[in-house]
Amino acid sequence: MNIGLIIYGIIVLLYVITFIFIREKEKRDSVFLKISFLFLFIILAIREPYSDMSEYLKYFHWFHNMPLNQVMNFSLEPLFKLLTKFIGDIWFEDRFFISLIDFITIIGPYYFIKKYSKNYLLSVLLFVAIGSFSLEFYCLRQAIATSIILFSIKYIENNNFFKFFGMGLIAFLFHKSALFFLPIY
Repeated sequence: MNIGLIIYGIIVLLYVITFIFIREKEKRDSVFLKISFLFLFIILAIREPYSDMSEYLKYFHWFHNMPLNQVMNFSLEPLFKLLTKFIGDIWFEDRFFISLIDFITIIGPYYFIKKYSKNYLLSVLLFVAIGSFSLEFYCLRQAIATSIILFSIKYIENNNFFKFFGMGLIAFLFHKSALFFLPIY
């Protein structure tokens, strides 16, 4: 059976369970969204490393034993190198690295859906269905940049160009593709 179908089924089941046990709509929606994203985070955190994650784990291991000036010579975006080195300095454990990166990548979509969605069930299902969730399995730097970009959208609403640009610059320093988002302002 396709893992995506299992994820969809569990998300719908979580919604049904919260619908049965919590009558107040706002509280039910809030609990559903938190539990759904906790479930998605757990899936990300316990997965086996493959594809890009295997490569990033190699960097994680290399950077742990290197001085910062050597780390900065690698051809990755600077904030990703610093984050990787920093995580290894806190606790040099592969699963900790994976989990912390996964938390960073999932918090942006959670915030975005919480702030802008009127239908959490549909939004969570679409997040999984259109491939945004699967992006977080493979493209770590892009997923981090996307998460940051999702936070920056509130600055478009508030007409605060400098904060928007600052967040966009931070996202760009994780992955260059974030540069394409800046003209949105």
